[in-house]
Amino acid sequence: MDLGGLEFGSLAGKLDSILGGYYVNNIYLTGSSSVIVKLHKSDMPEASLILSPRRGAWVTAAELPRAPADSFVSSLRARLIRAKFVAARAPEGERMLVLTFSLLDGDLTLVGEFFGAGNIILLDARSVVLACLNTLEVKDRVVRPGIRYEPPISRSLPLSRVDGTELRRVLAQDELVERLLGRGIAIPRRIVEEALRRSGIAKGRRGSSISESEVGLLADAFAAIFAESAKGETFVYLSGGSPIEVSSVRLGLPSITEKAYSSILAAMDEFFTPMVIQGLASESVKTASDDLKKLESSISSKKKELEALHARSSGLKAVASSLMAGSTDYEKAAADLKAISSAYLYEREVGAWSFAGRRLQIASPYALASHIFTEAREMESSAVKLEEAILRLEKRREELSSSIDREKVARVSIRQRKERKWFEKFRWFYTSEGYFAIGGRDAGSNSILVRKQLEPLDLVFHTEMPGSAFFILKGGQKAGEGSVEEVAEATVSYSRAWREGLTSADAYYVRPEQVLRGAPSGQYLPRGSFVVEGERKYLKGVELKVSVGVGLLDGELMLFSGPATALVSRCQLVIELVPGHLPTPDAAKKLKRELAEHLDGEPKAFAESLHIDEFVRALPTGRLRQLRVLKGIPSISPGEA
Repeated sequence: MDLGGLEFGSLAGKLDSILGGYYVNNIYLTGSSSVIVKLHKSDMPEASLILSPRRGAWVTAAELPRAPADSFVSSLRARLIRAKFVAARAPEGERMLVLTFSLLDGDLTLVGEFFGAGNIILLDARSVVLACLNTLEVKDRVVRPGIRYEPPISRSLPLSRVDGTELRRVLAQDELVERLLGRGIAIPRRIVEEALRRSGIAKGRRGSSISESEVGLLADAFAAIFAESAKGETFVYLSGGSPIEVSSVRLGLPSITEKAYSSILAAMDEFFTPMVIQGLASESVKTASDDLKKLESSISSKKKELEALHARSSGLKAVASSLMAGSTDYEKAAADLKAISSAYLYEREVGAWSFAGRRLQIASPYALASHIFTEAREMESSAVKLEEAILRLEKRREELSSSIDREKVARVSIRQRKERKWFEKFRWFYTSEGYFAIGGRDAGSNSILVRKQLEPLDLVFHTEMPGSAFFILKGGQKAGEGSVEEVAEATVSYSRAWREGLTSADAYYVRPEQVLRGAPSGQYLPRGSFVVEGERKYLKGVELKVSVGVGLLDGELMLFSGPATALVSRCQLVIELVPGHLPTPDAAKKLKRELAEHLDGEPKAFAESLHIDEFVRALPTGRLRQLRVLKGIPSISPGEA
């Protein structure tokens, strides 16, 4: 079930319309070859764009597992993060997408080639390849970093150019009509068959037998199909519940279930995302099976080594016992030892013995027997360690085998990304008195907050440090001292003060009418900045502290962040952090681990299910350390209000 050129045209139009103005904020690999591009826009929900080299590109609502970044993904991250999505287009008739991104120093282009093995290629403004998923070197085309990109040469006619004259040329040969149309026009087989159905021409006829009137009917059918494909509808055809065709035009397929979609993106997320997930499961089973084979080989090798150790130890003990009993002489002992291992040597001329590289002068048969017994005991000790290693490997083999069996029979589940509430794009929390506080994450969200969310009874919090977030305490003019102090703590903690390594800073608050949305005459204000007039009420020396916990909001489990005093009334457990030595990603990993260890039941499962990025979003920018773990409300579950 592959998309054709018509579907890629529809896909490009949809991506162009919904991703305009979005910025890339992360890129990662899922499985061995599919790339996920995470995008954000200040006043819109986050978007996850899948680029699957065998299938296409679409926006998904699912959270896919992340694989370690390879050199290709690392290269994409280095160049595309913070780039703005500009446009998407599809070369007509080709199974390709061309995505354009802009940066201050120029445009970058991400090309998806969704045919053959597939490829994802990053180009600079001069169309030189910067990175590619797969290098390609064939007779008429080379794709590799440092080479100017040349798109594949199409020898087929785009559907928009098909008319009676072109059809007569395509059908002039004495071959099957469906073969001539499929080769001469850039369309998949399903569109060829649909055009023949609509024009009443049977498959199997020769191209040269098509009459002039039939050529006209075919031309009309192709024109209608091209017009229908531009409407943006998508039709999925299923057999036994499984999709067999995806088309931008309605197909006359008898006895086949049809499902219509107003957007190709919805159809692809419903049917193609599970295919990617199933592919990940298959890759996982294959990888585990390969690991199992290596494990089996290692166990077999170590068992043979163990047998050899036991045999050598037994042989050495027998020689030593004979020497002690006086039933053998040096010559016979030397021959028996050499039969056990070539590492045991007797130098007759000087009366010296060599044991695995150790050269010894031995005065009597009893002394020789003692050395041989010591050698045998060392081998027995090595054998015990080897047996323990084999037991560990066999236990790992059982675990791996069970894991493979479970993965083979288990249905792959897709965790749908929770639709974020409008305020989750910002910093937010409820104070201990129940007032809602909301703050910006960057200049764009600062601007949106002050311009769209500020109301007459609110209080606006800020610091004197440039680049700091604005916080709004909703209804703050009625709030008590505790709420004011909590918002001040959040304001300084999410400011540049944390990144600068400070442990305390000053915050101030003002009324909404003191915040001017525009710059005074003759002055310029950067985006996200505002002029504050009149008296500012300061809170001096506010400590930098941030807490994170899992709590309930409207009956739904969520990750909370903010002052500890505010979170303990909503969360079962709260972890408080202060400026320290751990980089944010490391602190986020430790935070997730600590929450999972201290929580139980559904809150524990929820914390474990969150990706590490969610914890990074909850923390300030800068280095952190864990200060303390606080207990909040006795228990929480989604069933509670």
